[in-house]
Amino acid sequence: MLWDNFLGKQYEPDGRGPDFYDCYGLCISVLKEQGVEIPDIQVGQELSTQHHRFLYESATNFKKVQKPLPFCLVAFSLKSPYVNHIGVVHPDKDKFIHLLNRRPVCVENLNLLSWKNRLVGYYVYGTVN
Repeated sequence: MLWDNFLGKQYEPDGRGPDFYDCYGLCISVLKEQGVEIPDIQVGQELSTQHHRFLYESATNFKKVQKPLPFCLVAFSLKSPYVNHIGVVHPDKDKFIHLLNRRPVCVENLNLLSWKNRLVGYYVYGTVN
């Protein structure tokens, strides 16, 4: 099943797999399995706001899209006003894969109020077809 090899993996700051990830490291690995290479940025907890500002401001080749697309990135603001969490949208577009500190990699519903109320936007890397 899609993403089974990631489920249950644990959080580690700047984790890039295969056993430990941070949220961006997980995105890198999930997208790499789909043939999409996104730039790696070592985040570290003190740099997380700067890292996500990079994505949020659509720097380099990240482009904001209006609705969830399969395998696009989804950004959240867990601590306002910063964008400080990210995941990858599932092909059914109602779910996403992610992990948080002290919680393993899981798939959750984007329509839950806890996520919907914190949603900042959806992003694709490269050109949008």
